[in-house]
Amino acid sequence: MKRRNQLMFWISFLVVTLSFIVHGLQRFTDFAEGYQLIRGNVTAASPTTLAWIALLPFVCWIASAVLYRIRPDSIIVALLLTLTLTFSSMSIVAGGNGLVEYHFSIFMVLALIAYFRRINLILVSTILFALQHFAGFFFAPSLICGTTGYPFSILMIHAVFLILTSVALIIQIAVQNQERSVSLKRETEATALMTNASHQIEALVGNLKTNTKHLQQAAVQSVEATNQIATAIAPIVQSADGQHQSMQHGTDQLHQVNASIASIQAKMAQTVMTTEHMTKRALTGNEEMNLMDRRVEEMVKSTNGLHTSVTAMASRSDKIQKILASLEAIAGQTNLLALNAAIEAARAGDAGRGFAVVATEVGHLAVQSRSYANEVTEVLQALIADTDQIKTTAAGYTKTLAENQKMTSRVRQTFSDITHLVQEVEQSISSIQTARQGVGVQMLNIEQRMETTRTASLEVRHGIESTAVSLEQQTTVQHEFESMTESLSTMTASLEYLVDELTQHMTR
Repeated sequence: MKRRNQLMFWISFLVVTLSFIVHGLQRFTDFAEGYQLIRGNVTAASPTTLAWIALLPFVCWIASAVLYRIRPDSIIVALLLTLTLTFSSMSIVAGGNGLVEYHFSIFMVLALIAYFRRINLILVSTILFALQHFAGFFFAPSLICGTTGYPFSILMIHAVFLILTSVALIIQIAVQNQERSVSLKRETEATALMTNASHQIEALVGNLKTNTKHLQQAAVQSVEATNQIATAIAPIVQSADGQHQSMQHGTDQLHQVNASIASIQAKMAQTVMTTEHMTKRALTGNEEMNLMDRRVEEMVKSTNGLHTSVTAMASRSDKIQKILASLEAIAGQTNLLALNAAIEAARAGDAGRGFAVVATEVGHLAVQSRSYANEVTEVLQALIADTDQIKTTAAGYTKTLAENQKMTSRVRQTFSDITHLVQEVEQSISSIQTARQGVGVQMLNIEQRMETTRTASLEVRHGIESTAVSLEQQTTVQHEFESMTESLSTMTASLEYLVDELTQHMTR
């Protein structure tokens, strides 16, 4: 209604201006003067009356302008504009000295008033025009006809066509209003449906945005957890490599120990043969007293060789102790690594359950390795004690031989003591051989277990590497999932923009 009032406001101003133009042409120029003489329209109303008739539509227009500033969509504005147009047409007819040609302004005004689509306004204007024609014909014919000799029948023709025009406009407005009512009803229903659909789409967009945010947060958390797991696995892989290298180094050292033990065994066999020979010679010593000095020298050499062998065996025992200390340190490191791996697996939850089992087994292997190292340490301590005993015995034997070299005269007296000492040496050597065999068996067991531990560490490493590869694949999938959620967010934003556009369009 506001837009119609605004448009008709300016159209009414143009019609009022046209009325002033007609008055000016007819009163101040000789416009259509010859044509009026031919038609017989020579009677003119008084200038005062024409002035009031010209000002009436302008007054109505001013009143409509004031009311339009206050209430632009008021129905009173439309009524005032209708009066402005109607009185403007009457002013044009009166100002044009009642020429028939100016009566066409009536149909122009009715056509303009029909823009309001209100039948009551058409009726108001038609009644005013009818009153103008009939009252003017009887009381002021110069204002409506320009002459006093205008036939009433011709005036009736004007009235009939005025009524027919009004009826046609009323019928058109009624039909248009009915169609517009039906269209408005359909538009209202469509707007309601679109509004409902818009609300549902808005709710859907809200759910999509919420779910998208949740998905993005879950994806980010998953990527962070994966990165943390990968970061935690990296030192475990390095520790597994270090453990594998340590196991390999321990295995090499065990091979060296076995080689040393084999060398000791060979020397001990040689020592056994020497002691057997000494025993035989001691039993027949009385018969070989003349060769005592040479034999004693040979025994001194053999004793020196025994001392050297025992010293070498003691040195190798120290190496074995260092190796066992390294093994115990490796076992402690493996146990600590297994504990760290179990903690990281517990943090990973269900995804690290399998890794926790592997870590537990590694811990068990570390405990077993430490136990075996302790057993070897005990055996080695016994071996060291025996070695010390051999060294003591060898020292006493060397001292006895030195005394025998100086005291040849006392050889027979002390020969029984030498025989006894040789027997003790033989028994000690037998004990050393027995201990050596036990150490050999234990070293073989340790070597086997070290190999088992090394194999287990390789399996742990391969398992960790497989887990790392799986984590990389999972990270790639999670990044793709993040890209999908970003695309979904973009689509949601586009859908939300379309919903806003649709809502604004319905509002307009």
